[in-house]
Amino acid sequence: MKDDEMMTLELTRIEVIRIRLALTHVVADFEREISDPHTSEYVKEVSQSSLKMWESLRGKIAEQFDEQDEQDEVEE
Repeated sequence: MKDDEMMTLELTRIEVIRIRLALTHVVADFEREISDPHTSEYVKEVSQSSLKMWESLRGKIAEQFDEQDEQDEVEE
Protein backbone atom coordinates (compact mmCIF):
# COMPACT_ATOMS: atom_id res chain seq x y z
CA MET A 1 0.00 0.00 0.00
CA LYS A 2 1.29 3.44 -0.92
CA ASP A 3 1.41 6.29 1.59
CA ASP A 4 -1.21 8.34 -0.25
CA GLU A 5 -3.78 5.53 -0.55
CA MET A 6 -6.92 5.65 1.60
CA MET A 7 -7.24 3.20 4.49
CA THR A 8 -10.22 2.10 6.49
CA LEU A 9 -9.79 1.53 10.21
CA GLU A 10 -12.34 -0.12 12.44
CA LEU A 11 -12.51 1.68 15.77
CA THR A 12 -15.22 2.05 18.34
CA ARG A 13 -16.81 5.45 18.83
CA ILE A 14 -15.03 5.90 22.17
CA GLU A 15 -11.67 5.03 20.60
CA VAL A 16 -12.14 7.78 18.02
CA ILE A 17 -13.15 10.22 20.78
CA ARG A 18 -9.95 9.33 22.63
CA ILE A 19 -7.88 9.93 19.49
CA ARG A 20 -9.56 13.32 19.03
CA LEU A 21 -8.80 14.20 22.64
CA ALA A 22 -5.16 13.15 22.26
CA LEU A 23 -4.83 15.27 19.11
CA THR A 24 -6.34 18.24 20.94
CA HIS A 25 -3.62 17.87 23.59
CA VAL A 26 -0.91 17.65 20.91
CA VAL A 27 -2.24 20.82 19.23
CA ALA A 28 -2.45 22.64 22.57
CA ASP A 29 1.15 21.69 23.40
CA PHE A 30 2.41 23.10 20.10
CA GLU A 31 0.37 26.28 20.56
CA ARG A 32 1.85 26.68 24.04
CA GLU A 33 5.38 26.13 22.70
CA ILE A 34 4.84 28.71 19.95
CA SER A 35 3.51 31.34 22.34
CA ASP A 36 6.25 30.82 24.95
CA PRO A 37 8.58 33.86 24.85
CA HIS A 38 11.53 31.63 25.81
CA THR A 39 11.12 29.38 22.76
CA SER A 40 13.76 29.92 20.07
CA GLU A 41 12.69 31.07 16.62
CA TYR A 42 13.84 27.77 15.11
CA VAL A 43 11.72 25.73 17.52
CA LYS A 44 8.77 28.06 16.87
CA GLU A 45 9.09 27.47 13.11
CA VAL A 46 9.27 23.70 13.53
CA SER A 47 6.38 23.78 15.99
CA GLN A 48 4.28 25.87 13.61
CA SER A 49 4.84 23.36 10.82
CA SER A 50 3.97 20.46 13.10
CA LEU A 51 0.92 22.31 14.41
CA LYS A 52 -0.46 22.69 10.87
CA MET A 53 -0.04 18.97 10.24
CA TRP A 54 -1.74 17.91 13.48
CA GLU A 55 -4.56 20.45 13.07
CA SER A 56 -5.22 19.13 9.57
CA LEU A 57 -5.35 15.54 10.79
CA ARG A 58 -7.56 16.49 13.73
CA GLY A 59 -9.91 18.33 11.37
CA LYS A 60 -10.21 15.35 9.01
CA ILE A 61 -10.97 13.00 11.89
CA ALA A 62 -13.53 15.39 13.38
CA GLU A 63 -15.24 15.88 10.01
CA GLN A 64 -15.49 12.16 9.28
CA PHE A 65 -16.58 11.41 12.84
CA ASP A 66 -19.35 14.00 12.68
CA GLU A 67 -20.51 12.72 9.27
CA GLN A 68 -20.73 9.14 10.53
CA ASP A 69 -22.40 10.22 13.75
CA GLU A 70 -25.07 12.05 11.72
CA GLN A 71 -25.58 9.03 9.45
CA ASP A 72 -25.97 6.73 12.45
CA GLU A 73 -28.58 9.05 13.98
CA VAL A 74 -30.59 9.06 10.72
CA GLU A 75 -30.44 5.26 10.49
CA GLU A 76 -31.70 4.78 14.06
